[in-house]
Amino acid sequence: MSNTNFTVGQEVVLKIITGSNAYRRLPKETNGKPDILKRLIFTTVKSVSKKYITVDYMNTKFDRTDEYRQVTNFSKDYELFGSAKDAIDADTLESLWFKLRK
Repeated sequence: MSNTNFTVGQEVVLKIITGSNAYRRLPKETNGKPDILKRLIFTTVKSVSKKYITVDYMNTKFDRTDEYRQVTNFSKDYELFGSAKDAIDADTLESLWFKLRK
């Protein structure tokens, strides 16, 4: 993700990461995967500090110094994006990269 300056109250998008626990609970389409629009969660920024960004959705924290990775003791479930278009573009790029490697 590009280095975006987040502000309190800003609308952001969380994308559920493929293979995470949250991903496994989503309803699947005919191809066996959930639709990208069902993987997006729209929320707002609750607080911004020098190191962390916290969003309203379940008080999820993201580390600003570590490429906006989710802060958790377990495997991460969400990726932070500034808009839905950015999240969809990242998912498209990820699927194309997967096909290329295959």
